[in-house]
Amino acid sequence: MLDKIFAAAGMLGLVAFMGIVAVYVMEPALWLVVFVGVFIAAFFIWRDVAAAGNGPGGSRGDGGGA
Repeated sequence: MLDKIFAAAGMLGLVAFMGIVAVYVMEPALWLVVFVGVFIAAFFIWRDVAAAGNGPGGSRGDGGGA
């Protein structure tokens, strides 16, 4: 459960930081990069947190533990 809290806190920190950078720079190309980067980070965090309770390797099947 603690891993989910840390993942959420880290994700919120990333979104806040990237949002501040995108607002102050005001470059539309940067907005796209920020959106794609946050989406990719959210995808991997969601995948890893969801797989954390499924034993060694989780649902990824790589055999590695948490």
